[in-house]
Amino acid sequence: MPIMRWRDWGSPFRELAHLQDEMERLFGQTFLHRGRLVEPGPFTPPIDLYTEGDNLKVRVDLPGVKRDDIKLTCTETALSISGSRETERREKRDGYDFTERAWGEFERTIELPSRIDASKVEAAFRDGVLDLTLPLHEQVKPKQIEVKVK
Repeated sequence: MPIMRWRDWGSPFRELAHLQDEMERLFGQTFLHRGRLVEPGPFTPPIDLYTEGDNLKVRVDLPGVKRDDIKLTCTETALSISGSRETERREKRDGYDFTERAWGEFERTIELPSRIDASKVEAAFRDGVLDLTLPLHEQVKPKQIEVKVK
């Protein structure tokens, strides 16, 4: 039996942290932000898209974005939301290890599941949430067909 050097394995989390450090060294990036100040990636606002009656509804979370910094463009088949969120002045403080809050310019384009009437789109912005109502195009709306008895 070969002689192996004894190693105090200790906590399995210590070994995972060591493995993470090695992976970061190899790839030159931080995966889990463990205890470090890390610049976040680009800001991509999350979106909900659902159908309600004869409308598509879109809800976009835009915390920290001002109404005047939001730009919307819409066609019958796509919606583009762009704008910017200003950076906050950050100071090194005790206990401030990392940040996940992104800032800067953003653009999000989504392909719509149905054609809409782009001339009737309504938008409301309140408490950092953008709500859009996109009326379905007349050709897409379901039509009630009367069945006649002969």
